[in-house]
Amino acid sequence: MIRTAREINERKLVEKLVPAKGFGQLWGLLATSYELQPDFVELDFLPALLELGAWDDRSWASRIELEKKLASLEGAVIFMQASRYAGRPRSPRLRLVPVVRNAGVLHAKVTLLIFENAVRLIVGSANLTRNGYRENREVAAVITASADSPAAGPLLEAAMEPLPGLFRHWWDAECQRLVDQARELLAQWPPGPSRGDSRWFVWSGAGQPLWQRFLALWPPDETVRRVRIVSPFWSDDASPLRRFAEELQRRHLLAQDSENLLHTEAAPAAAHADEDYLPALPAAYRQFAPGKPGPAFFAQAVDPRVPEQEVQIRDYLKTRPLHAKMVLFEGETTGLAYLGSANFTARGWGFVRDPSRANIEAGLVVRATGKQKHELAHLLPPAVGRRIPLDGKAGGTLATQEQTEPVRPWPAFIREILLSPRAEDAESLELTVRIADELLPSHWRIAIADHEGGLGQELYRSGAAQDTNSLSLAIEAGVLEQILREQQLLITWPQCPQGGFFPVNLAYTARQSLPLAVKSGGLQESQLIDYYQGKISWEELFPNPHGQPPGKDNGPDGNDRGKSQVDTSRICSYQVREFIEALRGLKEDLRAASRSIPAAMRLALLGEISPVSLARAVVKGVEATDSGKTPVAAGFQLVELIACLRAARNYRTSSRYQREWREFIDQATGRIEGLLAGLRGDHPEFFRNNSVFRRYEKTARRLPETSTS
Repeated sequence: MIRTAREINERKLVEKLVPAKGFGQLWGLLATSYELQPDFVELDFLPALLELGAWDDRSWASRIELEKKLASLEGAVIFMQASRYAGRPRSPRLRLVPVVRNAGVLHAKVTLLIFENAVRLIVGSANLTRNGYRENREVAAVITASADSPAAGPLLEAAMEPLPGLFRHWWDAECQRLVDQARELLAQWPPGPSRGDSRWFVWSGAGQPLWQRFLALWPPDETVRRVRIVSPFWSDDASPLRRFAEELQRRHLLAQDSENLLHTEAAPAAAHADEDYLPALPAAYRQFAPGKPGPAFFAQAVDPRVPEQEVQIRDYLKTRPLHAKMVLFEGETTGLAYLGSANFTARGWGFVRDPSRANIEAGLVVRATGKQKHELAHLLPPAVGRRIPLDGKAGGTLATQEQTEPVRPWPAFIREILLSPRAEDAESLELTVRIADELLPSHWRIAIADHEGGLGQELYRSGAAQDTNSLSLAIEAGVLEQILREQQLLITWPQCPQGGFFPVNLAYTARQSLPLAVKSGGLQESQLIDYYQGKISWEELFPNPHGQPPGKDNGPDGNDRGKSQVDTSRICSYQVREFIEALRGLKEDLRAASRSIPAAMRLALLGEISPVSLARAVVKGVEATDSGKTPVAAGFQLVELIACLRAARNYRTSSRYQREWREFIDQATGRIEGLLAGLRGDHPEFFRNNSVFRRYEKTARRLPETSTS
């Protein structure tokens, strides 16, 4: 029973997403889920993980802050079961990968979080949905390793090792980069001498079935006295339970007088005045009876009522659905527990002829002895009502479990759709469609949905037989804007002529070229200078495409209050003075980035708000006929930006990321040098060898790197 507020808070799964003190900045995220609720991920999961506090989805500033945080990650990837796709979170920087298998489904619920100073993994029964994290009765294990607590390192290694094979059709450099970073951290924290394994991370869906792996961890010379199976869903024919019981008896592991209990979802027992709830099982369990002679099995409902202590409301009537999955064996001295994603079904526990046709499941197996054995029993949910014997006569004392909903069609011939940089112009994007060519239908199409969700503008129609596993589709600016807004495309094929939605992801190599806001269209020099001078915030650089941002008034009494009524925007000397005053803020921005993780470094040096972005805006100012900027003034600004980058090479940074910092500095310097070379080529008359500018440039480049402008 929950007794204290502290115990209640410790049981809140969403709180486990919030990084503990000392974890440092989040480096990346890799997760799997059977279902995913886009609103939950946007409004609850990501704000908690990224420490956004009171995040307001109605606020444009909050939306931009979320994009900034995601842009500062090295990667964020979520694999989910394709047939359960119901839309994607709005940020294209979160890569959502629908997974299709020949048989079985992706049912594992794993979240791997890589921080600067810690690696955390959450495994259990909860999907990435509000019900999973806020409403259902779930079970989860939180495994963390850090320099201060390195013991879980080998367990985390075991959890990561099978990932590339399980997701081989979708595994790429971004996924591998996340796992490599986690391993690099774990390698720095030796776990110390082993005291003997007592916890095992188990994946299923390939190799040895889950039920065999579980039984192999039970001591062969000890008898099982109690079996507890917690599952909300069960196979329709009861064969997994029958085979499990038979195998235990064949191995002489199950005592004849053992207590064997199925914990099931509760169904209201309106027709039974003496009890409130009945256990819910498929109809076949009404006739189920173990072989004779043999131990008896019973079923009992898990109490769905929410304790008053959790909500602090007397007579609170809301109930909580069961979604936890757990199996517990207890002997005289040993306890063995599985907790994870696997329902006690044929595909969940691998009671199938071909193990590769089982679901992809993930869980933790824990073995305990002595006093610790009794702690495993505390994981069991509270039961309600009487125990119903499964003796072939259960009849009306069992409630019939409802059938699951039908599976929606899915275009399994498409692996993934990505926005990728064009080969001839890395700053422009195109659509890359990765295809499983062996599954291609006779004909299919890709289109943008219209306002009613039907077929809109067609982007691709299949023609003759294809022998490629990838398509590259050029897209116009207006189409790109639509794709960025909708972030999913409509696919039609013979099995689904009306079309089904498929998510669009952003290739890792395109993260720098994607604007933080759909209609930002590139920032102007004056905007970037105002930002670096501290006159406007990051969020104010990206106006709401649906109207003015909250709290920002561009009228004569708003943002222009206190400014001179003289238009100085086309006076070159004023432009240069404003630029010089902005350099201090730019240096402070870079100094802060130098102490961050590589993705944040890259964003500050090469992203939409960076010296490179400012340099591009400066050059555009020369091309604009009404700007008043001369090529010489622009050249001066570019040289000063290069000088800032030279000085930034020596900023104090983490020894772990010093190489990356200098690589990004070199990339940024190279791009601005390229802009300066282009400026010279377009306006040679201003940059002759004996010109004042060339003498200034030579002097500036001879200054030591530690100097400041």
